Order: sequence, then structure tokens, then C-alpha cells
Amino acid sequence: MLYPRPYELAIVALASLPWIALEIVRRWGGLFRVDAKRNDAHPDVAVALIFSGLVLGARSLLDCNVFLSPVAAWLTIGIGGLVFHAALVVNRSVRRKIGTLIGLLGVSFPYGYGIAIEANALLDHSAGVTYLAHVEGKHIVSGRTTTYDLDLGPWGQEQSPASFA
Repeated sequence: MLYPRPYELAIVALASLPWIALEIVRRWGGLFRVDAKRNDAHPDVAVALIFSGLVLGARSLLDCNVFLSPVAAWLTIGIGGLVFHAALVVNRSVRRKIGTLIGLLGVSFPYGYGIAIEANALLDHSAGVTYLAHVEGKHIVSGRTTTYDLDLGPWGQEQSPASFA
């Protein structure tokens, strides 16, 4: 999380970890679990799901600046839903536990977002594009925290002025 070097290898490891954990649960049919209880004799793979989902989601938020994108939203829902569904299929006891279901949803969608954004960034080998933007206004907004807002005129594919914090 703090120093992912080599970066690509760290992202691939984080992306693979939930699938490896779910395959372990599936292959050993009941010996490993996603939702082992305290003092349960069954080994638990939930840490692999939680850690990889939250770290991958956080890395993608920290490393990539993403404008609102419906494609990223749909990929997040699709990939997150796929991980959630796979966890339900390989460990049927999860279906009866509302808390575990909510927890799985809570780590599945950051994982989906992280995969969608990091795959887009790492697999995109096109040349970068520079846009000229005119600053039409700037504001300092202070309160509990101080933010610096810029009002930009039309630039790139943006046809109307926009405000950025």
C-alpha cells in the first residue's frame, strides 16, 4: 500500500489475490471459508478479500485522476458484482449472514473500481494529450479544511466551463 514497487507486480498481485482465495475455498470444499467464526477450526481467507479490495481501491484513487465516467462505473459494478457472486457460490454459508454479505459488498466494489481504473491506466500505451485550459476564476474556500477551487473555461472535450477543487 505505502510503497508498491515494482508497481505493476504489486497491482497484479492485488488483483489476483481474491481469485486465488476463492479458488482455495472452492477446491477444498468447506475446509477453508470466507466467513470463519471466532475460534473456528476452519482457516479464513477473508483477509485476502478485504486487504486486496481496499488496497487496490485506495491505490487507484491515489494514483489516477478520473473524471466522472459511466464506463468506469459500469466496470466497477460488473467486476465487483462478479467477485461478490463468486464468493457466494464457493461459500454457501455466507448467504445466511447479513453482516458478511454487507462486508463482502463493501470490499467487492472498491476491488472492482481498482481493477477497472488500474487496468485502464496500465494497459493504455497511447501517447498523452495536453490541453490548454484558461483559468476564469479562482477561490479559496475555508472552513474546517481549506480548498482551492479553479473555474476553467471550455477545454478538450469539455464544452462548458467547469469548476475543480
